[in-house]
Amino acid sequence: MKRSPSRRIHLAPRQPTLWLAIPSRLGFGELEWWASLHTPLIYKHAQDAPIRRLVAHSIDELFLCMWVVECGLRCNELIRGHDTSKHLRNCHGIKGADDLRVSCCWQGCNMVLNKEGLTRHVQGAHLKILYPCDTCNKMFTRTHNLDVHKRTCSTPQG
Repeated sequence: MKRSPSRRIHLAPRQPTLWLAIPSRLGFGELEWWASLHTPLIYKHAQDAPIRRLVAHSIDELFLCMWVVECGLRCNELIRGHDTSKHLRNCHGIKGADDLRVSCCWQGCNMVLNKEGLTRHVQGAHLKILYPCDTCNKMFTRTHNLDVHKRTCSTPQG
C-alpha cells in the first residue's frame, strides 16, 4: 500500500473510508505494525454478507492506549498488554477498593464496572487479548478459564 506524505494510512477499503493519524514518532517500517494493532474488526464479504473475523492478540504485544483524557483527547501511550493494570493505575488514576465503581473511558466505551474487573475488561473487550491452550490451541479470554480447561484437556488439535 502506498503511503501519502501526510503519513496517513487507509484501512478497511470495503467499509466507509477510515483514516487514522499515525504518531509522528513511528518510522515508516513501523507503520504496518501500528496499523495492525489499531485496525477495527475486519469484515470479509462472501456473497455480499459481512462475516466477522476474530482479531486476537497476545498479552506480550504493544498496544496504543485509547483511554480518553482531557478535552476528548486519547492517552496514546504505547503499553504492553501485561502492563495494562499498572498503566491504568499510574497514568489514569484508577485506584481504590476493588468494589469501587469506575467508568471505562476507552474510546467509545463508557461502561461502568467494578475496579477489579476494569483491567480484564480492557484486555478482553478493547485489546482483544486471548490466551491459547498449549495442547489444543483453543483460545480463552480469561486466564482462569484457560486453567480450568487445562485440567481436562489432553487432545491436541491438528
